[in-house]
Amino acid sequence: MNDRAIPRGWPSPHEVGESVLTSGMVDGGTRVTSATLLTARPWSVIYAVDVESGSGERIRLAVKSIREPHHVRPAEGVNHRERLSLELETLTLARSRQIPMPKPYGLVEEFGALVMERVEERRIMSSGVPERQRIRAFVAIGRICRRWHEIDADVVEGAVVMSPDDITTAIRGDAARLGDFGLGPMKATWWPGILDELVPDDLDVALVATHGDLHLGNVLMTGSFDPLFVDAALVRAPAIHDVAHLSTSIRTSRAALTGGVANRLRVERRVSALMAGFGLHDRRLFALDELAIMLDQWSDVRTDLAMGQGRRVRAVGVRLADRLFSTELERWYDRVVSIRSDSPT
Repeated sequence: MNDRAIPRGWPSPHEVGESVLTSGMVDGGTRVTSATLLTARPWSVIYAVDVESGSGERIRLAVKSIREPHHVRPAEGVNHRERLSLELETLTLARSRQIPMPKPYGLVEEFGALVMERVEERRIMSSGVPERQRIRAFVAIGRICRRWHEIDADVVEGAVVMSPDDITTAIRGDAARLGDFGLGPMKATWWPGILDELVPDDLDVALVATHGDLHLGNVLMTGSFDPLFVDAALVRAPAIHDVAHLSTSIRTSRAALTGGVANRLRVERRVSALMAGFGLHDRRLFALDELAIMLDQWSDVRTDLAMGQGRRVRAVGVRLADRLFSTELERWYDRVVSIRSDSPT
């Protein structure tokens, strides 16, 4: 799909820029100096708008409109405003707790769009980020995840709730889907009981405010190599949810799955830095949440490979995915077994 093509039914960048200016949400805005389309994806359309203030200052904005596959124009979805309002409130609450996120400005009703500060920084895994700065950033991210827990998620109407039961259900669903593909490890005799071992009935897990979708793509680096979070929508979940999600993203990224021992050591060093910043946690739930996300990601890999053209390519691809997944699953299981004796009861 062409990220630079405006979808049919969506406004031009000029129309979006003028709506932002006339809304009055940018204090002192006098004129739009630039308006362009950033990306057009199946789930969102994002514009870049620059507004000049009376003092000559250029205010850089991102205008994000939710887009679903069945939408033919913005603001068409029945819950688009609720979703954008939740993200707007999340940005406001997070920044009040010194969680680094873009500054929110408001909503443009007619376009079903959220207006926020435009941050043009590099991704945390970009080649221009030195490894020592990346490690420092992962420690900081772990500490920031703790700061999320101080937010009272009950004040946010519509916040999603993810309980340990939800995570267990997600794991069973992913496992069943992989089993339908004939993935070897899912047929192992230890699989049916492993969830019960990881989440006993007496496990008391507090649900707290979390980012909800913290992966490598949602962490940027500022010019001073400080982390900045994007695309958050408050989720009430077990405290370990964000770091488990991010650690799995680190371990299953394309860069992490290539190279030899030295590369794997770098990957584990990044995860260790993240967990060191986060501090104490329930390792059983960490392993459970991590497995849920890993299963889901690997099922996507298998589906993509299975849709490849040519029987030989498809067969080789699926075997490769099975081998990589088996290695990763065995590594995960060995770690769970080794830490179970240290887990709280």
